[in-house]
Amino acid sequence: MLTPDFSAYAARVSLIFDKPRTGSELQRIVETLMSRTAVECVEAGATLIGHIKCIAETKEGGHMTCSVTDMDGKARCRGDMGRKSEGVDIVINILLYGLDRSAVEEAFDHTLHHEMEEEGARIGVEDLDLHDHVHEHDHEPAEEHSDNHAHDDHDHDH
Repeated sequence: MLTPDFSAYAARVSLIFDKPRTGSELQRIVETLMSRTAVECVEAGATLIGHIKCIAETKEGGHMTCSVTDMDGKARCRGDMGRKSEGVDIVINILLYGLDRSAVEEAFDHTLHHEMEEEGARIGVEDLDLHDHVHEHDHEPAEEHSDNHAHDDHDHDH
């Protein structure tokens, strides 16, 4: 039985880098994102990590999976991110105890933006639990958006 302090969060993340990255650089970026997300959740008050897992893929066919199941944040990853890519798509699932869903989302969002700012990446995030809610709106024609939606990735009510 799930307890009241259980939270689940799932997102699809699209990263486009300012220059092509090698497969080993992409692996390091994904591993760091996973580890730092776990640490951020623990620091925010998570009492138990069920799992934080992801699958990462490049358009060129590179792929890897990562999982964090311990409070120390150590990511265990497998796969091959290929030779080079300008971007990576990541689907991440976070299941843990001790934080409500909004705190988990906030911890992930903070970690994602902090880490990717240092990497020079443009970020798109789609909350997979809210089927019609997309943080990135680049896929729709700009004239369909009101000024209230213009490129504001952070201030959505959930």
